[in-house]
Amino acid sequence: MAGGKEVGGTQLKRVESLEAELGHLNDRMENQGHQIQQQADSIASIQMKMDQKFEEDNSGGSKPTGSGGSGTGGSSDGGGRSQGGEYGRGTNWRFRKLDMPLFDGENSDG
Repeated sequence: MAGGKEVGGTQLKRVESLEAELGHLNDRMENQGHQIQQQADSIASIQMKMDQKFEEDNSGGSKPTGSGGSGTGGSSDGGGRSQGGEYGRGTNWRFRKLDMPLFDGENSDG
């Protein structure tokens, strides 16, 4: 019977060790969850600032002229700003959405 208590004691220590390790892992997971939430809040704040800046940049009368053409007129000054061209001065090209046709297997040149 002495051997049975020794085996039982060893198993009890292993179970306690595993429970402690699981507790540490749980704490780490909770901490990572808080960090992820903080990063998501930070990203949302940055997105809101970018949206406000975009609205400020576009509220100065820099709207498309509707003059037709390909929209490639003007040049970029390297800072992301369009100079002249169809979209007006000061429009940030990074926010311009383009609808691109999808290739359907026919008319590869078009």
